[in-house]
Amino acid sequence: MYGFALRRPVVLSQSRIIVPSAFNAPDWVLSGANVDLDFAGNRYWDGDNQVSLAALATCSRASIGYATTADGNLVQFPVNAIRVTTKGLLVEEARTNLLLQSQTLDNATWNKTRSSITANVATAPDGTVTADKLVEDTSGGSFDVNQTVTKAASSLPYTYSFYAKAGERTRTDPIVGNAGGGFFVVFDISGGQAVNSGNFGTGWTLTSTGVELLAGGWRRCWMTGTTDAGTDINAKNELDNGTGSAAISDGYAGDGASGLYLWGAQLEQASFPTSYIPTTGATVTRAADVVRGSGSLQSTIAPGSVFSVAIQMDGMPGAAGLGYKTLLNPGTDATIDYLYTPPSDNTQVRDTSAASTLNASAAGQSTSMPFGTALGCNALGRSLVMSGGTPASDSVAWTGGDSTPVYIGSGLASIEFTNAYMRRISAWNARLPDA
Repeated sequence: MYGFALRRPVVLSQSRIIVPSAFNAPDWVLSGANVDLDFAGNRYWDGDNQVSLAALATCSRASIGYATTADGNLVQFPVNAIRVTTKGLLVEEARTNLLLQSQTLDNATWNKTRSSITANVATAPDGTVTADKLVEDTSGGSFDVNQTVTKAASSLPYTYSFYAKAGERTRTDPIVGNAGGGFFVVFDISGGQAVNSGNFGTGWTLTSTGVELLAGGWRRCWMTGTTDAGTDINAKNELDNGTGSAAISDGYAGDGASGLYLWGAQLEQASFPTSYIPTTGATVTRAADVVRGSGSLQSTIAPGSVFSVAIQMDGMPGAAGLGYKTLLNPGTDATIDYLYTPPSDNTQVRDTSAASTLNASAAGQSTSMPFGTALGCNALGRSLVMSGGTPASDSVAWTGGDSTPVYIGSGLASIEFTNAYMRRISAWNARLPDA
């Protein structure tokens, strides 16, 4: 294993970095680190003292934002507040929720088919009593709530997501489509999984789906696919009276009382979901998170050509097939990136001033798995490793650092966002030896 050792080695494991504690720092600080930002633990070290996060990083975001805690609660953050929870630091690109009245399904914007909405009858994932219940009527057929929005006349990726909680009905069958076709998923809300999916009509293809388990029995379900070239798109949630089988059970005689709970509907013109964006009477765009290092983090990494840094991520769920995601941008010409290239994941150092790259991979690593990566560099060259993988080294001097602020979770020009939770960044002002 590759590691760093001022006193004893740092060892990268599958999901974390393990080191003995430093002599003159709290036990949680990585050995000898000049700066340590433990986002998930909400602990921050500047080399001399335990400090607030504001002493080491700042955030600019011209909108509110949401993030999820490790125990599955949804937390709202005000404008320009850095989004840190027990899952870590969340840095995301700008996104727009195209659905109106995202958590008021009783509003006339939402069409109801053989169903009704009972408003504000349950505690939502954010702790407010704003969750609605979709209730079937007594007729026969399918029972749903839906909304149609316009789109460009071309085939595009769209992602529909929503929060659901089981009631008398424990499954929902969301459908995204139009008169020409669509794609669907059968979600077993009690079981927290998708049990069936597919496409129908012409020009529509489901590409991925997932479920995030949250507190209080809530699930965030999402589905992504490509559309036809039509100019409208409808997002629908049907009730399903099945009990866990793969078969779709969306046509039956209703009892006039049964249903399930829904909240936070979101449609994004994108190939993966991002955090919740609430809407009322108009679409809403959540601004990008621009997170910059300051204080000891800036002085340790950016100006010099000699340093070491270790980064821990809580997976990269939005990265599959989407190119580079910048974990850290220490200067104008230098980035530390994540690149998904099945069957392995890769981290990569790009130094455009030297026109060079260095790659390290971890076989069997998927985008949903936590991982760590570590870089050491000086005038003699660079060493890079991704958790559990073989170290990669070269003799290219690090020339990319400068006085430009360190960007965390995105590139300098607000590009290549991680769209994921970063658990920790630790840095040293030396190239530490391999262990």
